This record gives sequence, C-alpha cells and structure tokens, in this order.
Amino acid sequence: MADSRLLADRIPSLPQALIRVLDAVQEENGADFRELTEAVQHDNALTARLLAAANSPMYFRGRACDSIGRALVLLGPQAVKTVAMTAAIQRLFETFEDAFLPQLWRRALLAANLGQVIANLTRYPQPEQAYLCGLLLELGKLARLSEQPVEYGALLALHDDNQALAEAERNQFAEDYAAVGAALVEDWGLSPTISDPVRFQLESTEAVQDAQPLVRLMNLVSHLVAAETSDKAAGFGSALARADRLFGLNEGLVRELRRRVDDDVQRLAESLGIPTNDDSAGSADLQGEARRALGERVRDISSIDQFRSSLLASSSLAEVSQAARRCLSLTLGLRHALPFWLSDDGETLLAFDADEPEEPLFRIRAEAGRSLVADCLLAARPQTNQATNNDGPPPVVDRQLRTRLGDQPLWRLPVMEGEQVRGVLVLGIPESRQAELSDRMPFLLSLCRELARSAPDARGKKDRSDDAVDRSEIREVLHEASNPLSIIQNYLAVLHASPQDDPQARDHVQQIRNEIDRVGRILLRLRDPQSGEADQAIPAADMLQRLTTRVESGLCQPRGIQLDSRIDADLPRLRRQADPLQQVLTNLLKNAAEALDGGGRIELIAETMAPDEGTGQWRIIVSDDGPGLPRDVRDARFSPVRSGKKDGNGLGLSIAKRLVDEMQGTMTVQSSGNGTRFELLLPIEEDD
Repeated sequence: MADSRLLADRIPSLPQALIRVLDAVQEENGADFRELTEAVQHDNALTARLLAAANSPMYFRGRACDSIGRALVLLGPQAVKTVAMTAAIQRLFETFEDAFLPQLWRRALLAANLGQVIANLTRYPQPEQAYLCGLLLELGKLARLSEQPVEYGALLALHDDNQALAEAERNQFAEDYAAVGAALVEDWGLSPTISDPVRFQLESTEAVQDAQPLVRLMNLVSHLVAAETSDKAAGFGSALARADRLFGLNEGLVRELRRRVDDDVQRLAESLGIPTNDDSAGSADLQGEARRALGERVRDISSIDQFRSSLLASSSLAEVSQAARRCLSLTLGLRHALPFWLSDDGETLLAFDADEPEEPLFRIRAEAGRSLVADCLLAARPQTNQATNNDGPPPVVDRQLRTRLGDQPLWRLPVMEGEQVRGVLVLGIPESRQAELSDRMPFLLSLCRELARSAPDARGKKDRSDDAVDRSEIREVLHEASNPLSIIQNYLAVLHASPQDDPQARDHVQQIRNEIDRVGRILLRLRDPQSGEADQAIPAADMLQRLTTRVESGLCQPRGIQLDSRIDADLPRLRRQADPLQQVLTNLLKNAAEALDGGGRIELIAETMAPDEGTGQWRIIVSDDGPGLPRDVRDARFSPVRSGKKDGNGLGLSIAKRLVDEMQGTMTVQSSGNGTRFELLLPIEEDD
C-alpha cells in the first residue's frame, strides 16, 4: 500500500455526499457546526481525510483526535472547506468506475447507524465511537479501490461475501481489507480503541467473546451488514446467533433494529439522489447528474473566492461595481449588470458607471413605488417580476434601466449580509435564460453577500487624525494575531464539548493561556514595538525541528514536496526572538510550498557562523527550486503588494522583513527562474 498519509487524500467520496458538505461550508451566516458535522458523517472517505488531517503534526493538540466533531473544531471551517474542495476536484477527474461506490457508501452508513443504535442499547458509554468505527469498517476496501481499481474491482464483483473476499485478498495482496483499514487508522494517529474494532471485524464469535466491548460490538455489526437481505438465510442466521451470544440480543429485536436502520439509510440515499438498487443504467444516470452538480459547486465556490479577491483589491464603489460586472460576465455570461448602493443616510440608491466613476450614473430615492430597485431594497428579497406598486406606466428610471441593460427583463437581488441591506444588484436576463438562471439563484445570492461584505464606505476613505495608528501597521499585527486567536477559538470549542473531569481539559486551558500571552505580545506592538516580556529561553534547534515537522506533514507531503533540513545542534537559545522568528519562518516555508505547487524541493539550513564570518550572529537559509518570486514582488523589495493567492493580502514578506528588522537582524533574497533563496542573519541574544 502507498504511504498512508498520502493515501487518505486519494480515497474516493460519493459526489452526492460532497455536495452536501460544500453546501454546509458555504452557508449564508457561516458553517453551522451541527449541520457540517452531520454532512461529513454521511461520507466515510471524507471522514477519513479529515481525521488524517486533524491528527497530523500541523494540527495535533496533545492527544489523538478520534471523533468527527473534534476534528472539525481543530481544523476549522476553512480547512474543512479546503479538504472538501480537494476531494471534489479529485472526484471530478477520477478514472475508476463508480459502480461500487454507492454500495460501499450504503454499507458504511448501515454499519455506522447500526453501531450507534446497538451501542446505546447495550449502554456503551461512547456511542459516537461506535458510529465512527462503523464508518471506517470497510475503509480498506475504498483504499484498495483507489490504488488498484481494475484488479480490486474484479475481486469485488466476484465476491459478495466478506469472508470469501478477505480470503481472496490475502491470497492476492497478502492482507485483507480489515488489516489495511486498521493500519491506516493507526497511521493517522487514532487509538487502538478505534483501530482494533476495524482489525478484528472478521473474527469468529469465539475469538472476540472476551474482547473489549467496542470490538465485540463492531464484529457483530460487520456480520449484520454483510447479510444484506433476509434471503441470505444462512448469513443472517449466523449474525443473529452472534448477537445472542455476544450481547444476549434476541432475534426479533435485532430484526427490528436492522429494519429501522435500513429505512433511515434508504431515506438518506433518496434525499441525496444516491442509487441503492441494481439498475446499472439508472445508477449511471444518477452518478452522472451528481458529477455535474458537483462540478457546479466547485466552479461556483472557486468563482466566489476569486470574486472576493477582486473585491478586496477595489477601493471605491465604482471599482467594486466593475468587479461585480466582470465576475458575472466571466462566470454566467451576463453582460448586463448594475449594482446600486445605499447612501450613508439611507435615503438614496446610487449606481456608478465604469467610464464616469466620480459621479453616480443613477440616484433613486429609497421609497416604495419610486422604482423596481427601491421596492427590492425595501422588500429585502429577490424579485424577478416586472410589476411596480404604481397603477400607471413604469417610472422613467425603470425604463432607462431596462434600455441600459439590454432591453431585457430586470432581476433585482438585494445586496445584503445577515439582516442588513446595503444595496441592490440589477441584472438584465434574456427570456431564454430565465429557467436556467433560476436554478443558479443560490450562486447569485452568494455573490450579493460578497458584495455586501466587501463594499467600501460610500463616503470614501475616512480622514485619519495625526495621532492615529497607521492602518498598514494594524493590518500587519492582525495578520499575525489571527493564528493564535484561531487556536484559542478551537480549544474553547473542544473544552465546551469535554466532560468537566476530562484530564486533557487542564492541558487545553494551559494552551489557551499560552496563546493569549502570545496574542498580547503581538498586540502590544501597536502601542510600543519593543514591548512584551519574553518567555523562558528555549533552544533554537528544538523550535526549528518542531516547525519543520509541522510544515513537512501539513504542507509539503500533501503536495509531493521534499523538505530537507540541516539544523546545527549548538544553535543559541531564544528568548525575545522565539515568537517573531517562528512567524517569519512559517511565512517563508508556506510561501515556498505554495510556489512549488506539487513536486520540487525546499531546504532549511540553520547554522552558527564560522569564526572568519564574524561573531555574535547565526544564520538561517530557506531555499526552493521553484519558479522564483513574481516580478512585482521582487521589485517591491519587501513592501506590501497585492497577493495573487486566494484570500491573500500581500503582507507575508513585508511582515517577515519587519520582524527581522525588529530582531536587529538582516534579511536578503535572491530569486530567479531556478528558485528562491532567503538568508537571515540574526544576533545571538544575551542570556539574561
């Protein structure tokens, strides 16, 4: 089998399940935790990806993450969105057959739900563990299918009995799917509490009768799920006997539990449009439709992210309006669009033209009956009809708008965030596209929300007083503070879900205190760049080793990048330099990994200076063999520039240079088409 850390990213998901997750992370008011958890729990492959990520060194928080909810808390909505988007894009370009995925998905959901039901019935103290184990029981099948679709697909088609399949696997691959799945779970850092039930699911009743409760429970579940229908009398009869022997459950109760779970999974499959019968033609049609819908979600989310970046680069209402028109033209082919913005006094709607950005093109009073645009603003809901509140002819301004927007029916969409309406987006929609674009209304409303969030103040830039803190400094400090604040938020969510007597809670509290102290030191620089007392001195070598381990597993390995490090053991101890240096190197290594975009090599060297190079300093070199820095970044010489990265603000290198200057060090860069090399020379701190 391939490296398990990389294999997690190749395990296939059903497109229907991915669609639900992507919809959850794109909710209007942000991802709802419960809805997102439920969506993820419907797909065992995505669950595996997220557990692998949550237990990687980049996110590890002192103990193994063995629940879906905790994984979502540790990763945060943006990381979950990234994982889901990656899975979706991979799913769109996969070449192996879809024929087995609905069946494997259904069996995983049956096992998960049945496991949770029996866990509650037998008073197992953590039924959510039983649900997770059920999802992962046949993970090994998905792993083999992703690596050897032809060979393993033939085995799946030939053997519908798990025991016969496992025997064939051992003959052909040396390991059965239970062993493969358990090995993956262990490699991702989950405890034997989760991996053992996966490993021993195929064992006989006699072999597991004295095993831990969850092992026995999932062994029973595995055999109940394997007996797919009641006509397999021998298989189901054996599973019923196992239920009686392991837990004392009678036949009538087991049949009723299985029927209820079957019904629940069937309803879920129907709601997602997932086939559960043997109609191969209908199955293919449904899967094709699911791929099309998944492609739409990926395209829309990518378009919205790029739209957000364009809006951040706009500094006036006219520029924001032009960015909106450009996005609608590129994504939907709509050439006629005009955003209206509510003035500061809330009395007038203003629209701007790209050719005359200084003066509004239209001014409409925000009163009922004055215009279709004003009516939409007051109603705060989409309107696609052409009626007004007047009995007479339409107002002249509406007739002007229709002429300007291609003599087509006018759609009006409120530009709003939450309950606050900031304007109206008016679209000229051809009759021939009305039905098509009605289906795309969620995407259009998402664009309107981005407009509402990104619109600059209609009064223009506010005047700054002479003693105000420079806005660029605030942006830099907030850029740095966002990382520890995110960690604090995640820990608080974990604590909220933890029992009061959880021994890990004390560790979480200490981590929160440490991160709050770090935020305090960062924010104090707004008042005094030299403020903030240092923590206890730590060996630089230890800090650098931890940092490279996190970057290697979290950034480099998923991209196939080789990270080499050479760190001298006799590096100095760090006191005041520890926090800023960690920030600098995180920025440099992250930039290098993103620039390589798959393959390539990064090298980090940390060394003491040779006697002939001077004393009192030490050196760090970060280099890569990528395409080099963009010309505008090289020319800026560490000044802030507009970033080309999604959600980027161009502050990373500027912050890094400033922090190095504050450490009284130097930072130089050499970049060409063959790679980039940063060199830091830092003074050795005096040991107070």
